[in-house]
Amino acid sequence: MAQEGRKTATRETLHQTRLLMNEIRARRRMDQALQSAREKAEAASLAKTRYISGISHEIRSPLNAIMGYIQLLQHDARMPLERQQTLSIMRESGDHITSILSGLLDISRIEAGRIELHSDTIPLATFLESVAQMMRPQALVKGLKFYWQPQFLPSVVTCDEHRLRQVLLNLLSNAIKYTQQGSVTFSARWHAQIAEFTVEDTGPGIAVEDQERIFDPFERAAATANIPGTGLGLTITKLLTEVMGGELTFTSTIGKGSCFKLRLMLPDKDIQLSPILPAFPVGYEGPKRTIGIVDDSSSHRQIMRELLERCGFNVRDFESGQECLDCLNIACPDLLLLDLTMPEMDGRELALRIRQTSTAHIPIMFLTGNLVESANRHVASLEDCPVIGKPVNLSILIQEIGKILSLTWVFPHSEITSQPEQAKLQEPVSHLLEQDRLYLLAALNGGNLKQLREKLASLQSEKPMLQDILAPLVKMAATYQLEALRIQLEQDEA
Repeated sequence: MAQEGRKTATRETLHQTRLLMNEIRARRRMDQALQSAREKAEAASLAKTRYISGISHEIRSPLNAIMGYIQLLQHDARMPLERQQTLSIMRESGDHITSILSGLLDISRIEAGRIELHSDTIPLATFLESVAQMMRPQALVKGLKFYWQPQFLPSVVTCDEHRLRQVLLNLLSNAIKYTQQGSVTFSARWHAQIAEFTVEDTGPGIAVEDQERIFDPFERAAATANIPGTGLGLTITKLLTEVMGGELTFTSTIGKGSCFKLRLMLPDKDIQLSPILPAFPVGYEGPKRTIGIVDDSSSHRQIMRELLERCGFNVRDFESGQECLDCLNIACPDLLLLDLTMPEMDGRELALRIRQTSTAHIPIMFLTGNLVESANRHVASLEDCPVIGKPVNLSILIQEIGKILSLTWVFPHSEITSQPEQAKLQEPVSHLLEQDRLYLLAALNGGNLKQLREKLASLQSEKPMLQDILAPLVKMAATYQLEALRIQLEQDEA
């Protein structure tokens, strides 16, 4: 009996061992299948990312030419003032297309943990005012009232400027899009390092059954299904808010509207920022400088040439990286502007090869339509080279060039320079009545650009003798040079 028991136990042990080995082999096969599926999914995701990035570059290149010439026309003194509003709308539309392109990869990059946040120093009140002014025309076109209600705000805070603007524009754009009548109210307040932004509308509201899924990708509320949109705006907004360490909440009532609240920590900084450029400069102090442009797009090279020659630079442009290398010692540029995506030799390879030559001291700036480098603001192994995305904001480009070359700008019809202590606009508007000046300043600080323009137009018709004083103010208002306009109006204060 003992012997039979041992045999039975042995058979059972062997049976259980075989079952266990079969289970182990099945798990190994499953792990291999899962690993293979994961690799295929990652490869597909990478292929999708590369495809979208490539398509984005193909769209951004011609868009850069369109946006570039719009900006040049905005700063052309020969352009009639009545056309400035048209150019502003065209530029805002181009900026909107650019923001759509920038958002294409946001969800996949956030979920993969590959998004980078940057610590920008931004003038909060001016920044928020520009956001409000960007959205006000869209509301007015739909017949909506747009209220911008700032409370106490610090002068300067630290935040990722691009991401904060993206989140706020998404919330405001949604509010305007889904509101057919009534108003949209944008308010902001700051206390103890915490900023709270509120976007409230009088739209149709969000049904209770839809409230749980409005942050899911491609989901649309039933009541707004007929309104064009991708269903990604709130998803991206929610994800970006969480990445920035903030909180996004909302309340909604059917038939009365919705209210979204964004809370973020925005530390303030006690510093004085350099003033923005009130116009494109016509020169600079000191010897003439040479800037080299390397880009396979002839339209981009032409825009850059027109801009930089207006600013007093010698310009040398090259169609390829090899042509630049061959002529570098002869051209002797003080700065190189390189396109990142070029055939044969791209901008990164060209920059690395330049760093290995006797011209390694030449500063380099990258201009790119590539989503990844544009969002990350740096190129691997070349972190000391600034990156500006296409379509290029020409004012930002000029400011970056001024920093890199330590230039003191000379502006048209005045002695405006880029140095903070020398910053000076045109003569103070001392001939304006104090009540008119205060009225204009109040309208500007309240974000009521329509009221500001109407008052300027009224003053032009009532007081033609002040045309020389009012014309620059009208142009600043038409071209959204709001900070320059504020400084101009405040110069006669006290």
